[in-house]
Amino acid sequence: MAQVDGTTGQATTAAKALRAALQPATGATPPERLWALTRLAEIEERRGEHAAAEAAFKSALDLDLTDGYLLAAYSDFLLDRGRPREVLALLKDKTRSDLLLLRLALAAKVLGDPALKAWEADLAARFDAARLRGDTVHQKEEARFALGVQGQPARALPLAQQNFAVQLEPADARVLLEAALAARQPAAAQPALKWMSDSKIESLAL
Repeated sequence: MAQVDGTTGQATTAAKALRAALQPATGATPPERLWALTRLAEIEERRGEHAAAEAAFKSALDLDLTDGYLLAAYSDFLLDRGRPREVLALLKDKTRSDLLLLRLALAAKVLGDPALKAWEADLAARFDAARLRGDTVHQKEEARFALGVQGQPARALPLAQQNFAVQLEPADARVLLEAALAARQPAAAQPALKWMSDSKIESLAL
């Protein structure tokens, strides 16, 4: 219920509900706590409560459970805060995951890190292979790659549009908005704008 409230104009209520569910007396298991803490962090970040978001992310990481979604979400948080070196440290041994390699490449791009060249080539090959398989699961990530690593907004925009046609999460809306702006085609962002209005989502970034 908190996950729904968090994207339908009731973010404060959602955060309070998750905090209540995380109290020790609820008996939540470590995997359940990791899930709840990650969602709490995302909601707090969208609300602009960055200190609370980081505290939730760190509490989730302290559970010491391997979770690619958590690592990707916290890496995005760090990138948005202008802390790419921390992303490189966090993900240094995580190059097997497409999601995490993308965050490494985005951080390396900002820093001008020499590892970028190899990571960019690796990601390009992985996305090409996925396309040959007919796999469209990672279109959002490929759009971010085209936009943030390769600097190709004209290629990123159709990927973001195709992704948003089937994936309606805040991150999907964001990549469509960013690609439309970068490609200087603001009208292409209309589906995301309509979704934002209809859902009443609260998000400073959006």
